[in-house]
Amino acid sequence: APPPAPSPATSVTPFAAGLQGMDAVREALRRMRLEQYAEAFDENGYDDLQFLSECGAEELERVLTGLELKLGHRMKFQTFFPGLAAELLA
Repeated sequence: APPPAPSPATSVTPFAAGLQGMDAVREALRRMRLEQYAEAFDENGYDDLQFLSECGAEELERVLTGLELKLGHRMKFQTFFPGLAAELLA
């Protein structure tokens, strides 16, 4: 008989599988459909999801402006990132 299918509680998600550093940041960007900025985040040393999640709103705005995210993309990031980071870091 085939092995039983894993229950949702035991399914392995990408983050449960141990994505860390830039891989975790890249996945967060991908989920927001902003993966085109992954290289800019990496090149500027923003490769730690935990650090980014702890930035205040003003600090995060400076980061996003410095990385030259388009205005609409900055708004998207600021809207979705806090909840997404909390989910991915859980």
